[in-house]
Amino acid sequence: MIASDRRQARQLTNYVKGLIDGSPLIAAEVVVQTAETITFAHRVQLEVHTTSFRSTRGYSYAAVILDELAFFRDDVSANPEVELVRAVRPGLANLGGRLLGLSSPHSRRGHLYAMFREHYAKDSDVLVIQAGGPVLNPTIDSAVIDRARAEDPTAARSEWDAQFREDISQFLDDATDRPRTRTRLQEPPAADRAHLSSLLRPVRQPARGDDLGGESSGARRPRGT
Repeated sequence: MIASDRRQARQLTNYVKGLIDGSPLIAAEVVVQTAETITFAHRVQLEVHTTSFRSTRGYSYAAVILDELAFFRDDVSANPEVELVRAVRPGLANLGGRLLGLSSPHSRRGHLYAMFREHYAKDSDVLVIQAGGPVLNPTIDSAVIDRARAEDPTAARSEWDAQFREDISQFLDDATDRPRTRTRLQEPPAADRAHLSSLLRPVRQPARGDDLGGESSGARRPRGT
């Protein structure tokens, strides 16, 4: 399991430990527990990592869960979730493991949006499920959601209705950059070309005598006159 930072990773571990403790069958298989690792009797380890494409290399994975994938950020890469997915895929290939991304949607960029754009509601081997908070958790008080929609409808659509936001993007977002546009250079009008030509015309270098305010060396006056 991979979280965006250590605090969220600890919280994710607490959730998992609670689920294990609630199942006597699974709890009986646990042999070692640490702050970041749960080891089972059949030699499987459940570990929690932060978003580093370096430290997640070198493993063999039965499954990798990316928690809040749309909010992965770091100071090393502009798209850390993309680099992270590339880093764990070889480890997943060793065991035929699965990559699972869980997240509220955010901006229309990054790996989560790319998977949504390419596979949602299409015949694909990648399953994309889009469902709002009230659908996934009907016990949430509807008054909380109504209040959020009244305060900021755009943010509420992302947080509660599982819709990607349109008001947040990178400098050149995917929608703008696709398809790429071509720019055609045009010649300036004739009058502008003439003016430009006069500006680019070489300047005559003055003769030696001109530099001193006198006559040129080819028209020197004789002495005594």
